[in-house]
Amino acid sequence: MTPGDDGDSQGKASAITSLLVLGAGLLALFLDVPNWWLVFVIGYAVVLPIVAILFDEDGDEDVLDETDRRMDDALNGRGEDRVAESKRDAMETLRERYAQGELSEAQFEEKLENLLETETLEDARARIERRSSESTDTDRERERE
Repeated sequence: MTPGDDGDSQGKASAITSLLVLGAGLLALFLDVPNWWLVFVIGYAVVLPIVAILFDEDGDEDVLDETDRRMDDALNGRGEDRVAESKRDAMETLRERYAQGELSEAQFEEKLENLLETETLEDARARIERRSSESTDTDRERERE
């Protein structure tokens, strides 16, 4: 297991390095070491980024893996499966919230209708555009009255 594998250890190496640089810089300052400020410059500008790169603490690899997975799914036709799975998860969450009393029946039905209408990104965009045009029309009618 590498230090960047789980969320708890991620960033620990950078934090320790940062504290060591701070301690070394302050020690150099109090001991009247000539050019003590170089400890801070080299520590934070060179050593800390190297430690972050070595321990892969920025998470860029995870983002690239996710992007590669999505591209692979799209090329192999598995994207629809993931959309369906995501939709099932959203429906389960909606049902749980309704069962726990977080949503009224009207809220539940409205959210369920929204979920069923927005199967794809294009459907969601079209729905947003319809709603914005409906609200604009409603506002115009109110102004006329």
